[in-house]
Amino acid sequence: MRVLVPYTRLHPETARRLAQFAPDAVLRAIDPDDRTGYWRVLAEAWAWPGDLVVIEHDIGIDADVLPGFAACPESVCARPYRWAAGDRLITGFGCVRFRADAKQAHPDVFTEIGELDWLLVEPRIGGELQRRVGRPHVHRPAVEHYGAKSDEQARATRAAYHAAAAEHEPAECE
Repeated sequence: MRVLVPYTRLHPETARRLAQFAPDAVLRAIDPDDRTGYWRVLAEAWAWPGDLVVIEHDIGIDADVLPGFAACPESVCARPYRWAAGDRLITGFGCVRFRADAKQAHPDVFTEIGELDWLLVEPRIGGELQRRVGRPHVHRPAVEHYGAKSDEQARATRAAYHAAAAEHEPAECE
């Protein structure tokens, strides 16, 4: 099981917890100006052999995350986190494990969908994987999310998501 940590700015507490609980994690820096870098890093890691764990740059794991993922027989499992202050818990790509069989059954999922803006990776790739493999098996408790947004930040991020999605919509036939 390989652990990937894609980041633009690695949160110090995330780094501390990775050193403690996932010292062999592969940290991949992404240029903050590269809107599709996150997609490329994940697409590359999707081809790695074995199980893949993704822990995002602002997630704080605990001692039970990796052993729980390793013991879980499900194809996809995740630890939830709070995306925005007061928001419900979500299971995105913040802390997720994909079994090798899920990756092998769908080796081209990234290239089939195509290169995406970082805001669209989880909803498009994650959504397609849910359609093909099913919803992730949820482990508890939730992990820490140091980037949980205020209501104002959440609204701005959602607006940016919708703008990015509109730019990537296929043209309609006349």
